[in-house]
Amino acid sequence: MSDRGAFPPHAYVPGQTERHPEGWFDDIRNTVPVEGAPEVDLMQCKAFVTGLAYIESGYFWEAHEVLEPVWMASPQRSECQAALLGLIQLANAQLKETMEQPKAALRLYIIAKGHFNSIKSKTVLGIDVQKITSDIEALHQTIIMQNNA
Repeated sequence: MSDRGAFPPHAYVPGQTERHPEGWFDDIRNTVPVEGAPEVDLMQCKAFVTGLAYIESGYFWEAHEVLEPVWMASPQRSECQAALLGLIQLANAQLKETMEQPKAALRLYIIAKGHFNSIKSKTVLGIDVQKITSDIEALHQTIIMQNNA
């Protein structure tokens, strides 16, 4: 992706925008360390860093694409794995919200929150667990309020 920049030309939203060409994310995905890599290696790889940037910038489908191989490389049943699953489900929830599917978004926010609630450490992968859990809860409550109005 070096000549295309870190962000695709648009965020892919199924049924609304065009899907990215096959292989678009390969260069990013190929930065993932070997399976069972330590936390410091996972959080420094381009796939993880880009995945977080995608979530923050509204590229939710794309975030899932680049975070999934990081999750697959994380140590089994670790807090890193729980955090990565939480981030992937957060991106999925936000994508469903963008697609105007509030019931699916609500369900996915609950799943994302559950992954972060399972973490005992204060930070994982450089993420403040309490803050992200609170942010997910706020997003969840916003959908509830919008759908009860």
